[in-house]
Amino acid sequence: AYLTNGYISPAMAARFNRELSEANFGHNIVSIKVWDSQGHILYSNIPGLTGHQYPFNDHLRQAFSGIVVAYISDLKEAEHFYEKRFWDRLIEVYAPVYAPGSRDIIAVVEYYLPANALEDEMRRARQKSWGVVGVSTLLMYIILNTLVARGNAIIQEQSMRLQSQVHSLEALLEQNRLLHARIQRAARRTVELNERFLRRLSSELHDGPLQMLGVAALRLDNVVSSFDEGGPPQQQDDWITADLRATQTHIQEAMREMRSMAAGLRLPEMAQLSLFEVIERAVTMHEQRTETRVLLNVEDLPPDEQISPDIKIAIYRITEEALNNAYKHAAAKDQRVTLRAGHCTNEHTPGLQLVISDGGPGIDWEHAHAVERTHLGLIGMRERAESLGGTFLVESQPGEGTTIRVCLPLNREE
Repeated sequence: AYLTNGYISPAMAARFNRELSEANFGHNIVSIKVWDSQGHILYSNIPGLTGHQYPFNDHLRQAFSGIVVAYISDLKEAEHFYEKRFWDRLIEVYAPVYAPGSRDIIAVVEYYLPANALEDEMRRARQKSWGVVGVSTLLMYIILNTLVARGNAIIQEQSMRLQSQVHSLEALLEQNRLLHARIQRAARRTVELNERFLRRLSSELHDGPLQMLGVAALRLDNVVSSFDEGGPPQQQDDWITADLRATQTHIQEAMREMRSMAAGLRLPEMAQLSLFEVIERAVTMHEQRTETRVLLNVEDLPPDEQISPDIKIAIYRITEEALNNAYKHAAAKDQRVTLRAGHCTNEHTPGLQLVISDGGPGIDWEHAHAVERTHLGLIGMRERAESLGGTFLVESQPGEGTTIRVCLPLNREE
């Protein structure tokens, strides 16, 4: 009923044309072809194409197997002679046609649609995709850039902290190295000071008490010899009495010097004395020992509870040694001692300032280093001050006397 002599009947063709003209989708269809299984065109809206046979292509085979095929065609096959006069590309669709009431495929309908709409849609889709990709990329870049910038800031901050810690560690290591070297020097100097002190003590014993005891022994030998010779005692009373008195004098002088030496070696109980009493006792002992005059000036001393016993000992010993030097080398001329509260190293370090001066001949600085190396007193005073974290300074010019300045901090680090 649908085919006449292998073609679609005129009634069916007219119906096709009417349906295409009335249907909404028909306005979008460029052309239409109905194929049989032998490659014949059973119907076409293109005049003169009905009845022609063309090679059976793969798209037709897929359509006759029940698959709807659609693709964009470049219109290069022979059957496209009409379409390619007006278009370069069309959407070509193959759809199987089933017999009524069965699954038998009796024909394939091929129709062409303009590709412009699809290409525009695809272009818009690509543009949207590119926009989405661009926006996503931009967002990712901003996020990554923010993360990288924040990470870089954190790394730089940590690097600066690490460098600061490294510099602090290097400073501590350098300070430890200097302290270690200082301790080694102090240990060597302590041994040297002990040896020099023993030599000085030996020399003072030999030149002082031992000499006097030796003279006393000779006097006693004379007395003993006179008795051994059997001379009448009444004839020897005068010179024996003189020898015994001289012997007594030498022994008393030797005992006095030995007591003085012993007093110099022994310190008074510093913990029970105030700082003023410590400096006063050092000056008084010197005045009594040397029978000289010392001008003492004490100003604004801190409370005694802030002063440790080792600072009191250092004040006593440095004052004692400096006054001894003034007595020996400056003939005790213009001896002065000043003790007052002050600052050491910087304005934020409270301490004690001790100044001992004399009006003697001063020090020749061309030989100052040699003097300090061989002078036990200067080395001992410097070591005492520096061991407590303080400073020791000698100011002197030839003919202008000598001034020793010592500053001992009250709050030192142990």
